[in-house]
Amino acid sequence: MTVTTSQSQAMAETTKRLLAQVANEGLVNVRLLPPPPQSQTWSCVLTTEGSNTTRRAQGDLSSFSTPLSRHHWRPNDFQLPVLLDGADHGVQQIDPGAVFEFFAPGFACDEPTKDAITREMRNSASMSSLYTSS
Repeated sequence: MTVTTSQSQAMAETTKRLLAQVANEGLVNVRLLPPPPQSQTWSCVLTTEGSNTTRRAQGDLSSFSTPLSRHHWRPNDFQLPVLLDGADHGVQQIDPGAVFEFFAPGFACDEPTKDAITREMRNSASMSSLYTSS
C-alpha cells in the first residue's frame, strides 16, 4: 500500500494526539532530556511497564515547548516520528495503531479492548486523511 502525504499527515496528527493523551492521563511516564550541545530541541522518553516488560519510546519536542514548566501536554508538543525501542532494536513510527500496540502491554485492560482501540486509532487516522484530502 502506498502512503500519500495526506495519509502520513493524518497518521502523524493522530499519533501526536495519542501521545499527549497517554502522557496527560498518566498511562506513560514522561522523562525530559535536555538538548544536546549546539541544539535547542528537547527530547522526551515515554515509558510504561507491564507484563514483565518495560516499553520505551523517544521523540523530540517542538521548539516552542517549555518543557520545564509543562504539566499538560498538547499534541503539537511532540515531533514525529517517535522511536519505539523494542527488545532488540528501535523502529521509527508514525502509525497511531502501532504506537498504541507498542504501549498496550502496560495498560490495564483486556486484549479485545486493546485490539479495538488499536483499530480505532488506525480508523481515526484513515478518516482524517479522507476528510483532509477532499
